[in-house]
Amino acid sequence: MELSYQTIGMFHSASNEKYQLPIQSGLDKDESGYISLDPSLDYNQVLSDLNGFSHIWVIFHFHKSAGWKPKVNVPRSSTKKGVFSTRSPHRPNSVGLSCVKLTKIEKNMLWLEAPDLINETPILDIKPYLSYCDSIPDADKGWLEDLEKPQEHEIFFTNSASRQLSWLKENHVDLLEYIDTTLKFYPNPDKKKRIVLIKKENEIYHCELSCKTWRINYQLNMNKQSLTVVHIFSGYKEEYLNFEIKSNWPDVPLHNLFNEKFNR
Repeated sequence: MELSYQTIGMFHSASNEKYQLPIQSGLDKDESGYISLDPSLDYNQVLSDLNGFSHIWVIFHFHKSAGWKPKVNVPRSSTKKGVFSTRSPHRPNSVGLSCVKLTKIEKNMLWLEAPDLINETPILDIKPYLSYCDSIPDADKGWLEDLEKPQEHEIFFTNSASRQLSWLKENHVDLLEYIDTTLKFYPNPDKKKRIVLIKKENEIYHCELSCKTWRINYQLNMNKQSLTVVHIFSGYKEEYLNFEIKSNWPDVPLHNLFNEKFNR
């Protein structure tokens, strides 16, 4: 049976890529955004009485998901899991579900705290979260049962890394947000997340994280559950920087400016 739905609105935020988001809603309190309802809906009526609820269920379409897979990689496991035992976007039907905090309603806009949706996500439905029936504290957690709760790592920055990150942000490359969402809970070397172990010295792991064409060097202290971002550098080889080979990305001039400023 083939079904079709009309979207009821659109989600808006500053996060345009999935790597900028926390792995689940509610984990990053600094993340925010809002849903704008379609003008065809009478928002005075459809949103009436919703103000009294602190949290809502948002049903949405994974508009950047390319196809589906029966088994998928997940952040907390070294082996692939059946897609229906995960919250992966690579599903037979690209439908997502998130429980998010509703902070305020302004006309046809619903403001959300710590969502895990990217900008321009199509919204399919909104329902109130009901703690008396939606929360089941003693529910079994399947393959997650034996995994420890992820520990939050404190992130530090060297002075040079801070200067590099500030310069990049001024030039519209926000690696700081990516570092926070990627490394806060899972900073260990992981091929799926493009984290490579360079070397290990006792309990200090020297790692390299890749973000598109940029590389982030950091030191992970396993004893203190903290990490220090040491420096940022370009992921381009010399032949790309010299324009001998054309890159698929348009940012080679920015990399050359970065190298000129920080690698003299």
